[in-house]
Amino acid sequence: MSTEITSVTHPVNGAVELLGAFLIEFSGDGGKAFYADENCSGCGVCERVCLSQKIKMIDKKPVWQKTVRCFSCEACLNFCPSQSVQMKSGRFIKFYTDTNGRYSHPYATVDDIAGQKKC
Repeated sequence: MSTEITSVTHPVNGAVELLGAFLIEFSGDGGKAFYADENCSGCGVCERVCLSQKIKMIDKKPVWQKTVRCFSCEACLNFCPSQSVQMKSGRFIKFYTDTNGRYSHPYATVDDIAGQKKC
């Protein structure tokens, strides 16, 4: 059985991808790159799947709390049904969340992720 890639929007060299992950992890960003655009419906899925509990819904909009460290799991980004959670591009890294699709594991649901939160 062969797997065929139908399109690659932005091919990335493995070393560059590793460098990007390093910059995100050690830049002290803490999830500041995430935001919800105007397509946000206020459904709260992002808050439910946020394992670090950084996201709180305030007036039906997600707010990334500055005092809580982000785990950078990107569950909020990938499980958002309206694809309104975006990542701001920075000086050294460009994100394409506004044009690329999202991926969530086909066997992991919002309830599965939400059930992993610490009580």
